[in-house]
Amino acid sequence: MKLTIWTALITAVSAQSYRLTDSYTGNNFFSKFDFFTGDDPNHGFVDYQSQSSAQSRGLISSTSDYVIIAADATNVYPRSARGRPSVRIESINSYTTGLFVADIEHMPGNACGIWPAFWTLGSDPWPQNGEIDIIEEINLNANNQYTLHSGDGACSISGYSGAGRISSGNCQTTNNGNVVNTAGCTIQPPSVNNYGNNFNNNNGGTYVMQWTNSVINFWFFQRGQQPETLTSGSPDVGQLGTPDASFNGCDIGSHFRDNRLIINTNFCGDWGKLTNSINKYLYLTNHFSQLVEMACTHHSVRW
Repeated sequence: MKLTIWTALITAVSAQSYRLTDSYTGNNFFSKFDFFTGDDPNHGFVDYQSQSSAQSRGLISSTSDYVIIAADATNVYPRSARGRPSVRIESINSYTTGLFVADIEHMPGNACGIWPAFWTLGSDPWPQNGEIDIIEEINLNANNQYTLHSGDGACSISGYSGAGRISSGNCQTTNNGNVVNTAGCTIQPPSVNNYGNNFNNNNGGTYVMQWTNSVINFWFFQRGQQPETLTSGSPDVGQLGTPDASFNGCDIGSHFRDNRLIINTNFCGDWGKLTNSINKYLYLTNHFSQLVEMACTHHSVRW
């Protein structure tokens, strides 16, 4: 995985160009992240590791060209355990607007109980400064979806959505601090091979997010189809084509700010454990940890 962050420069004629702000690559990658070790806020069967513990367990590694972020896919953990050892990293720097480019060759594959995510999050309480889900899916779902969560105050998307389809338009998650909508607003993109096994079988690809004060756009490019402008010294968003998803209609600038980048692999959790009848049965009959064992021992659970 390689991440590059570009911030916008607005010229006198209102054209937008970008300059490089941060580069998360190779051996410098993990020095730019904090390792979250607290209890999972989403109640997953997971035990997030410190950097030293993740290193000693072989869950993280890096070279000059790439990094690997994994969960334990070898050992068996009983339901009485805190959970399966995994990694959740959060960038030290926070961002408000920019162009975010992620070159990813592999992500956790499709399996019941798996919940990987690459996302951004503002400060507590959730989600008053916004949450942006760039890559997030669960279980056997084959295609990625893009989702925004905003805090108090009206925020909804409508009208132009790029090439994608709006499946949920209300981004507002809280009202007077009380959670009233956990789904957020979601756009289903048309792109293929953008998640899980299909993504991995195609050697991954490049995710791009353009975040401005008025719109958040997303693109995915399969391996070999990334526009050359993304590797130039000043990428031109105008050369990226129609966005896979375009979030319009909400006052982005007032709802999304000071977000940290997060990469993690969770198991089960509030979303993953109750999304179908089989998962619900296994969870309620105290057999859900067995589902996690099957998911991990038969699949490559790594970024």
